[in-house]
Amino acid sequence: MTQPVGQPPQFLVVAAPGVAGAQVITEVLNQNGWQAVLVHTPEHIVWPRKAALVVLTPATKDDPVIAALASIPGLPRVPIFAEPMVLPHGDWLSAPVLLAANAPDTLRAVLEAVFGVAPQAQSAASLLAAPPAPERHRERGAIFGIGALVLSVIVVIAGIFVMTNRPGGHLLGVAATATPPPSYTSETPGLYCDHGHAVWRKSQNVQITCAANGTLLNVQKDDGYLEYTTFEPLFSTIPNDYRLDVQTTFESGDANTMAYLTVHEQVPYGCQFFAARANGSWFIERLNKQGHFDGELDGGRFDTTAKTLNLQVEVHGGNMVYTINGQNVSSITDNTYLSSVNLAFGVFDPHGTKPYSALFTHFVYTPLP
Repeated sequence: MTQPVGQPPQFLVVAAPGVAGAQVITEVLNQNGWQAVLVHTPEHIVWPRKAALVVLTPATKDDPVIAALASIPGLPRVPIFAEPMVLPHGDWLSAPVLLAANAPDTLRAVLEAVFGVAPQAQSAASLLAAPPAPERHRERGAIFGIGALVLSVIVVIAGIFVMTNRPGGHLLGVAATATPPPSYTSETPGLYCDHGHAVWRKSQNVQITCAANGTLLNVQKDDGYLEYTTFEPLFSTIPNDYRLDVQTTFESGDANTMAYLTVHEQVPYGCQFFAARANGSWFIERLNKQGHFDGELDGGRFDTTAKTLNLQVEVHGGNMVYTINGQNVSSITDNTYLSSVNLAFGVFDPHGTKPYSALFTHFVYTPLP
């Protein structure tokens, strides 16, 4: 997989050469303010910020670029049928999307497959960062074709409320302010369990169970890789200054089972990793861009009398403050990574010999001024 230079695209459109519809999907996404790249060969695959849109036909479902994409664990993929066919086996993000007769309907179907709803702005702060786009997404259930006046009203509303992530431009001549976007909270965070306006992904080996009191991350057999669910806000990028909180309770495992948060997540690898073990030890490490730990940045012990742990990281560029149950355990400066493509929490026990799990709740992501 190619290491992207700068910010990766939001959507990766993947298709065998010559498949009808792939170029149209790419163009309509870009025309509506999204960032999409079309690839036909395995060496051009990058990890998108939102999802990979896989355009399939019966004749091309086994093309090398399709097979290469399927071999990447955890990459969210949406199947798009250019022709009627049976969905190939795989870990798909959604049911198949059928190419519609017109581009706007295809765009709506794609966005609903990825996000559950056609995105629309949730706050004035997110509106101000969005440029106007030539065409706009429509909400689920919106009715078209009932007259030019109604269509014009819908287009105007969409022009005001549809959110894109491309920087630049002002809305109605109003300059953007320094006011950060609102906090994002979830009592059941993670893929499948949270139904708010966020993009969640998970590692291949972790099992996720949605419970009334949180989200259970369970690993039946450790494979040596970090097990996680990643978070990305839907309507804005992650700023340089933010705070990340989550509450966790160990449900199974041994004394070395750890719950963790990561900040400054890069693509495909790279982050600062903050972990608390069931045995009362904590540590901070940096994961390099090759996917290996560079060594411990700090570590220590915390009070283990409380079964539930509240983990927090406050980030100001390269300056980070780490907290467990309200107690500041470390303040470090590490300028290796200053941007964040996404954030993550998870459970891990690299030397565990039995299944392990942890419950996560009270997830709060807070952009800071």
